[in-house]
Amino acid sequence: MPGDKSENIYQELKPFFDACNDFIDGKFILVDIKISNILRNISKNSTLYDLIAECMINYDFDSIYSEAKISDTNKKFILPDKDYKIIPFVFCLLVEIDSKRIVFEDFLKEQFPDVQTKNDEYDAFGKNVIIPFKNSIAKIFDIDLSVYDTNGQEPSNVKEDIVVGEENNSLVNGILDKQLDSDVESTQVQTKQEGEVEDDLTLLLNRVSRIARVLDDKLILVKNPLKKSNIKLLTDALIESCQNRLVKTIVAIVMSLNHFAGGERSMRGEIQELNTICYDFYE
Repeated sequence: MPGDKSENIYQELKPFFDACNDFIDGKFILVDIKISNILRNISKNSTLYDLIAECMINYDFDSIYSEAKISDTNKKFILPDKDYKIIPFVFCLLVEIDSKRIVFEDFLKEQFPDVQTKNDEYDAFGKNVIIPFKNSIAKIFDIDLSVYDTNGQEPSNVKEDIVVGEENNSLVNGILDKQLDSDVESTQVQTKQEGEVEDDLTLLLNRVSRIARVLDDKLILVKNPLKKSNIKLLTDALIESCQNRLVKTIVAIVMSLNHFAGGERSMRGEIQELNTICYDFYE
C-alpha cells in the first residue's frame, strides 16, 4: 500500500489522472473535450500548475517538436527521453491542439501513418503521448499508478481471468464453469461498452446544445429579419432535439443551418464545428 504522503498527493492529482484515463479509454469522438478536460485539470491544480510552470522556464517547444516529428532521421514520432522533458513537451502539444494551431486530425495522420482508422490513430496518440505524460507526472511525485489503476501500464494481449474449480470436479463440470464465466464476462464487457457509448452521446448532445446557444446569442448580428427568424427556429429546434436525444433530427437541423447560417461570417466557426461533430459521430 502507498504511504500517507503518496496517497495524499495521488488524491490531490486524481482528477488529472482521471482526465487522462478518460482520454485513454475513450474514442476519437469529442476528442477536443477530452483534451480540454486534461488542460483544465492542470490549470485548476496549483501543484500541477507550479510543476509545469517550472518546466516551462526557457522552454523552446518549436525546436523540440521539430526533433520529435517524423522526418528523414525519425522513422516515427518520438517523445523526449526524460520525464522532466516529456511533461512540458506534451503540455505544449495539448495546448497547441486545443487552440487549433495544430490540427489534431492532420497531426495523427502525419505522425502515426502506419495505423488504419481514426480510432486506431486516437489509440496510438493515447499510448504514445497521454500515457507517458501521465506516468511522467506520477513519477515526479513518486506515485505508483499501478496501485490505483492499470492505465499507466502497457495492456497485455492475454487476459488471465480463469476461475479454477475444485480439484475433484469432473472435466465436464470444469468446462461448463469456464463457459459460464466467459458468458458473464462477455455480458459485463458489452454493458461497459454500451455505457461508454451513452457517455459519448451525452457529451455530444451537451456540446451541440452549447453551440446552438452561442448561435442564438449571435442572432443580434444577423441583419436580415427573415433569415434571423429562420435561424432562430433552427437553433430552438436544435436545443429541443438535444434535450430529447434525437440524433438524426440534430443532423438534419445542422444540414439546414448550413443553408441558412453558413453565409453569416459571425457564425461560420460554430457551423463548421457542428459539421465536424456530426461527421465524427458517424465516422
